[in-house]
Amino acid sequence: MLTDSLKEHGEEKGAEKLKRSLEAEKRKLTLRAEMRVAREQQARQTTEAHERHEQARLVHDAERQAHRATLPLSERLRACEDRQRKLSATSGISYGPKTSSGKAESQPPPDPVPFEAERFLRPIRDSVEDLERALDAEEGLGPPKNVTLMRGEEKDAEIMRRWEGVDSKTVCQLAPHLGTSNRTIERARERLGVRPSDGLPKAERAA
Repeated sequence: MLTDSLKEHGEEKGAEKLKRSLEAEKRKLTLRAEMRVAREQQARQTTEAHERHEQARLVHDAERQAHRATLPLSERLRACEDRQRKLSATSGISYGPKTSSGKAESQPPPDPVPFEAERFLRPIRDSVEDLERALDAEEGLGPPKNVTLMRGEEKDAEIMRRWEGVDSKTVCQLAPHLGTSNRTIERARERLGVRPSDGLPKAERAA
């Protein structure tokens, strides 16, 4: 009888231990499921917030473009020039350590990256120049531009001034009167003492 009682007691303890182990495992699985649901919900909320932000950005961009389309070209150009000057200016606010007075020293931001507007402004200036010459010719103030009659020095001047920084293949495509192949443009640039590939000074390296 004693042996049977001990055996029964041992089985009860084993069953109780197994029950606790199963409950612990169940709680662990439940916690993992809750954490997974929480992560999925957070990811979904982040995605929805990003989509709302992107939608708002697109709406604002469309409104901005629509407004600009109503403005005179000269006004839009002045606005671009003003924005370019602001971007090019070096700000000196709160970048240095504080002085004895408690105010931050005025220093430029570290490693500023200037906004390069020249590559956008140059074709605008060139187009305005072409428009001016066409209007001069229309009003009888000067002869129209005739690329077939351009002298060699005029072509050289255009290659140096108008097409500096532009690769030779693009030049021959957009200005075939200067040369119908990139090799022609490159030979002219080599003769003029600049880099044949893009017309920049030979000591200068492309950024």
